Amino acid sequence: MVFLEEYTLLEELGQGGYATVYKVRHNTLGYVRAIRVLNAVIAHGENDPTYQKFLNECRLLLRLGNGNHPNIVHIYQPLLKAQRAIVEMDYVDGQNLTNFLADHSSLIPTHEVIRLLQDISSALAYCHEDIYKFCMDRDEDHLQTDPQNGRKVLIDAQTHQRLVKKYQVIHNDLHSANIVRRESGSYVLLDFGLAIEGETVVRSSRRKNGAPEFKSPEKWDNETLLSTESDIYSFGVVLYEMLAGSVPFSFDKDSINAIEAEYKLCQAHRSMPPTSIYEKRKLAFEKANPGQQYVKDYPDWLEEVIMRCLQKRPEDRFANGKELLDFVQSHIQDNQQTEKIVYVEKPVMHDAPVVSTPPSPIISNVSKKSSGGAWKFLFWVLFLLNVIGLGTTAIVMSQYDIKLTNINDQFVKRQLKDDGLRSNVRSGASMSAHPIGELESGEYVLVHKDDVDSRWQRIYHEDGTLYGYVSRNRFQP
Repeated sequence: MVFLEEYTLLEELGQGGYATVYKVRHNTLGYVRAIRVLNAVIAHGENDPTYQKFLNECRLLLRLGNGNHPNIVHIYQPLLKAQRAIVEMDYVDGQNLTNFLADHSSLIPTHEVIRLLQDISSALAYCHEDIYKFCMDRDEDHLQTDPQNGRKVLIDAQTHQRLVKKYQVIHNDLHSANIVRRESGSYVLLDFGLAIEGETVVRSSRRKNGAPEFKSPEKWDNETLLSTESDIYSFGVVLYEMLAGSVPFSFDKDSINAIEAEYKLCQAHRSMPPTSIYEKRKLAFEKANPGQQYVKDYPDWLEEVIMRCLQKRPEDRFANGKELLDFVQSHIQDNQQTEKIVYVEKPVMHDAPVVSTPPSPIISNVSKKSSGGAWKFLFWVLFLLNVIGLGTTAIVMSQYDIKLTNINDQFVKRQLKDDGLRSNVRSGASMSAHPIGELESGEYVLVHKDDVDSRWQRIYHEDGTLYGYVSRNRFQP
């Protein structure tokens, strides 16, 4: 391939009706990137209509790169070589979400879904609103200079709306294959081939109007009525798929009548409510873990976000990525406030000797395996000594390093009262026969990690009585 003579071809990353993407290394400079090559031959030079469409897409992506957003793929200068249009872009080392979901048996850990939500909502906030900050032109946009600082411009609410509308970018093709999970754990938004800048649609993809399982209701009615809310809906489908294990409405690819199958999918997006996320995730868990019982392992607010994104009417969804991101950050900040480090002195029963030790912070989900096993062994030794009368009736319960975080608005909150350590467990956090309510002061509870493979933590009374079980799925580092 003459047009790739500057590069060493490492592998083909993907091929479609419009373009082929390769992983390459530059022969002279040594850098590794992905390179996108149009399949069509550009027979009429730079004025060729196909090449002009390609340049429009590149122009849009280059403008997106002005803000250097970490969750949006970056491209470089497009070129025409040997009648082929090519453009370099960053090589993203990772998996797209379709493959990532398949590799995890359709059961993605909750913290991964939340990270996906944070990263891509941030990318959409940038595309839908914040991009204007990196694209506006003082003269072209008729901006007034700040008299107190000549380097700044004055932007009132009306000017802000005008700039956002002018420069905002609607992705218009959000689906699982267009989002990649890096090896580092972050997520990147790819392929703006159906993107819209202002009122102009950049249609470089042969597929019309996006992947059908991810199309918003209004897209089915009229492909020209596209908005930031349509991106929100499509992203809601992605989030639903990642948490529930499958999209809310599936396209029957095996149907003999493809038109009928598409019509049914259209009607589902327009009028049918999605199946319960809980029920789908429960099925995925039980399929991946035969014989084990599923305990809800995601917060209520996460489901609230997804279902709001999937509202049928655009005005009932988040208005844009910025509003979505603000909502997500507010809930994550609320959760972090419940995870403050708490200093708790070692509680001691009245007859036990008091040892003066400095307070230790509760800072980790579970203490090191070695120390956890030691405390467990010590606990049972003291308990057996107490039962057979060889020791004092008092039990000294040492501090153990555990931080229990809010996963479903159901969490264990520890605080030191004047009369001793008290533990409050909200309803639903326990899998015991009876719910664990607020314990009386003076009663102490030890939470032990059973073993490396156990999905449960046992809760014991101070006298060694097994009180119940708490799913470790509710707690994350």
